[in-house]
Amino acid sequence: MWASVAFVAAIAAVATWLAERSSLRTVTELQNKLNALRAEQQAVQRQLQTGQDELNTLSSQLQILSAMQRPQYWAHRLATLAEHAPASVVFTKLVVGQTASSPRPASRNRPQGKSARGGTKSADNRQLLPIQIHGFAADHTALIRLVEVMQRTGGWENVELIRAIRKPYLAGTAIAFELHCYSRED
Repeated sequence: MWASVAFVAAIAAVATWLAERSSLRTVTELQNKLNALRAEQQAVQRQLQTGQDELNTLSSQLQILSAMQRPQYWAHRLATLAEHAPASVVFTKLVVGQTASSPRPASRNRPQGKSARGGTKSADNRQLLPIQIHGFAADHTALIRLVEVMQRTGGWENVELIRAIRKPYLAGTAIAFELHCYSRED
């Protein structure tokens, strides 16, 4: 009887050893698969980051191309202003955007919303860029007509005369002026 108990115990010990050995092999295989999956996960994450970087680059390029395809209103607007301005007015300087040397004109009617490009937004949410126009007019009447033309011509908003001083010009004198206004992006 002891012989059969010893035999059963030996078989149980061998079976336990085989099961443990098999389990160890299975655990090792699973650990190797887990490590391979982690490496694969890192590779996929790198590919996703590369894809995201490429998407960001293409998005930036698309924004630039879209901006380039928008109608450029400046050439038309300046040509219209030059065509309708009094003949005795000469423009000497045009500044687009706010500059530190010139304060913003005070106006009750000026739009208040700030935009990303340094201008403001109009009530209809269009981009408004601050503009400074410098030049000479033969007299105050020509300067007043220029302001009236700008107020009637589309695209110029809140036209304000900041400075008008008689100064020497060519062989005589003229009115040196500075206008501040906003130009609407159409």
